[in-house]
Amino acid sequence: MPKKNKRIIVIVIAAIAVLIGIGGVYAWYNPLLGSKLPDANVTFDPGLFEQFPTQQTQVDETLVDINLDVEESASTPAPVPPQSAIPQQPLCKGPESLSILVLGIDEQAQADAIRLVRVDFMKGRVFVLSIPRDFYVPIVDMEQHGITQGRINATYGYGEWFNGRGHGILSVARNIEYNFGVTFDHYIVLNFDNIADYIDQIGGIEILLDRPVADGTLYFSSGLHQMDGETAVGFMRMRYYDTDFARIRRQSMVIRAFYTKAMSELNLIGLTQLALKGLLDKNIQTDFAAKDLSPLICLAQRVDGEDVDFIEIPSEMYRPFTTQSGGNVQVPYDTVVPFIQSVMNGSYQP
Repeated sequence: MPKKNKRIIVIVIAAIAVLIGIGGVYAWYNPLLGSKLPDANVTFDPGLFEQFPTQQTQVDETLVDINLDVEESASTPAPVPPQSAIPQQPLCKGPESLSILVLGIDEQAQADAIRLVRVDFMKGRVFVLSIPRDFYVPIVDMEQHGITQGRINATYGYGEWFNGRGHGILSVARNIEYNFGVTFDHYIVLNFDNIADYIDQIGGIEILLDRPVADGTLYFSSGLHQMDGETAVGFMRMRYYDTDFARIRRQSMVIRAFYTKAMSELNLIGLTQLALKGLLDKNIQTDFAAKDLSPLICLAQRVDGEDVDFIEIPSEMYRPFTTQSGGNVQVPYDTVVPFIQSVMNGSYQP
């Protein structure tokens, strides 16, 4: 082969190597299937819920589901200051803490599951706070479309519908900050088909029920159930014979079972592959980059089920309300704000 041709081949190979290296560096530091959220540009009003709602506002029911019942749940102990005896350095070379918004999206582009997650690398604990999808709140970014009040779960659909694909998460972020005064470092948006696929990937999960659960279509007897992804998602979304708060608990059962199964049966390589699959899954929207995975995987291996707290907002912090269009919703009292903030700033003590 002529020397000139050899030189060209070497140059081409070197150029390809450089491009691969640049791509790898980019993927390491930048999200592949989402983008960093811009500043929400909203101002939190600590007295927002004192007089809300002052009037009934028509809400677009094509984007808003209706839930019919209210369930009283046990009170949660009042938040107390965090313990002073904590490690001097974060575990797993992570930040002191990390906050994540996790959304489970249904076929109508509504946030059927809303979770605010605080990962505490100082204490080695994870707090998962459920935000009821039926919380009826002021909507801060849809006034131009005639929407000033609505369910918090509908803000994702509003963003997608009015502002374009990929803007739902921005609308949720704005409204969570405006109503509750909290922000988050990262986000993950999944649809329920995604959740089923990942449950199937680890071989399904086990759910132990202390009493039967039914909704007219599905029935689960008391006892131990082995669930594949489709069955687990159906279990999570049952709603007709009980309340949204019972559904929150079923969602938490599935999340805990998935975590337990993954941690007990997957080694470091398996967990890394599972996490990378999520980063590369075009059906998942997230601003996580590859560099963010290592501390989270490391901490996940160090904590057990007792170190993961699933938290519900106490029932005395909200009240039922019926919208002009007949939707039965839950209106937060102003006491819900410091409760949510305590979980996310680390001062909550279970």
